[in-house]
Amino acid sequence: MLAGVRRLMAPGATVTVLVSVVPRDGLRAMPGRRELEAAYARQGLTVETRPATPAEVAGSASSWAKRLRAPRERPVTLLRAAMSFAGQPGRLGTIGFKPLSLKGK
Repeated sequence: MLAGVRRLMAPGATVTVLVSVVPRDGLRAMPGRRELEAAYARQGLTVETRPATPAEVAGSASSWAKRLRAPRERPVTLLRAAMSFAGQPGRLGTIGFKPLSLKGK
């Protein structure tokens, strides 16, 4: 699956995803940080994760998140990946970073 995501990304691009997997879903649990980092690195991607905030989940406008009462009753992870560029690791900045407004300049 990561190879397909990588093919869609331009060098230097980032992708942000909200993920929620709990035991009752009947799926394998989300891998730990080291396992994720290794899997993404094999595809030339840098990755970082953290718990998503309620505002981020609401901002996704996901009807599934509403039905599943995420993140109140279901944990949600924000995952951001960046593609390497010219042999340099992908640069992620900080998850949740908002660019400064350049109004008036």
